[in-house]
Amino acid sequence: MAVHAQKQSLTYRDAKGNTARYSFFVDGGTTANAASSAAGTVIAAIAPLTNAVLQSAVGPSLVVQQEVVYGTNATFASVEDKAVFTFQTATGDIHRTQIPAPVSSIFLADGETVDPANTAVVTYVAAVIANCLSRNNQAIAFGANGIRQRRKIHRKISIVTKDPDLTGPDE
Repeated sequence: MAVHAQKQSLTYRDAKGNTARYSFFVDGGTTANAASSAAGTVIAAIAPLTNAVLQSAVGPSLVVQQEVVYGTNATFASVEDKAVFTFQTATGDIHRTQIPAPVSSIFLADGETVDPANTAVVTYVAAVIANCLSRNNQAIAFGANGIRQRRKIHRKISIVTKDPDLTGPDE
């Protein structure tokens, strides 16, 4: 049976109310239940790595949109901070994933390098290798290298975005 990459998109909300997307591909050539289970495994493995809250999911695994729920206000509370993991396929293609608002405990003492021995990181890497595909339908074969990266500041505000003190609406 041919392998068909099926896209799963997740939306996470941080402590201030900003959102970030996380996308990955799972095998869509099997049954719908198998694709949903594979995506659900990766989604569950992401949860202990982020301070953000899963707001919605579209793809093989669905999470119905809910009222606005804010993430945890911790060391890396903003979706502008990312833990970037680098994976590789058997043919050498590079595949990167970015965990928004990562928890500080997944980093080594320098606060920049992801600890490959951290239990939550090991679980996440195993879930990605076992369940994800590259955009070109190739299985992810190797991974675990990760660093912290800071993205540019979100300038878009709305009624759900909190002010800098996280006490009320920014508008």
